[in-house]
Amino acid sequence: MWPKLVPTLIQCVADPDPKIAQAAAFGLALAAPNPQFATFAPQATAQLQALLPTMEKKGKKHKVRSLGVRDNAVSAYGLLLRHHRAAVPAAADPAVWKQWLGYLPLKHDEEEAVKVHEMLIVLVLEQHAELLGKDYAHLPKILEIIAEIYGNTDLVTDDTTSKIHTMIKTLGEAGLSKFGASLSPKQQKKIMRIWTNAQQQGGFTPAPRA
Repeated sequence: MWPKLVPTLIQCVADPDPKIAQAAAFGLALAAPNPQFATFAPQATAQLQALLPTMEKKGKKHKVRSLGVRDNAVSAYGLLLRHHRAAVPAAADPAVWKQWLGYLPLKHDEEEAVKVHEMLIVLVLEQHAELLGKDYAHLPKILEIIAEIYGNTDLVTDDTTSKIHTMIKTLGEAGLSKFGASLSPKQQKKIMRIWTNAQQQGGFTPAPRA
């Protein structure tokens, strides 16, 4: 089944019909963690790596639908990089992980957002070298993402929130000050609120609804 199904999914993720493209990207994300996918990982990664920048440039008319496709594609892309390092040389390139981080946070497809944001925090806690970048160069972007998603129960689960607290406590005030220096004042304030909440046994203050 895999030799017939997976090449079709890889091809259809570029379909001009957003419903077909989103379903194909969702299928790739479901299949990507499976070891059997390794044979198809290089082709799938190359396809997504080429397509994702074009998804950022959709016009207003197709923006909402294209964001759904993009969110699923970002999910699949990250899973491929994470689970198929041996088959995908790009997975060892910090610049590729930086590209992936550039698509976060996800906000349109909440189901994928929850999964992708959890994977992000898990990789940080695992000290994933390429994700973090040389000398932790990608940490400011990661903190920016956390500032955007924290407290939004549509984008993070309670378990992910707990993991965020662990990460923030591990960084400590010195690390937060160093790597959060480039964040906006609003984002810095949010990060410090997370730090405070992390000290209070893991409780968090929900973000205000727009």
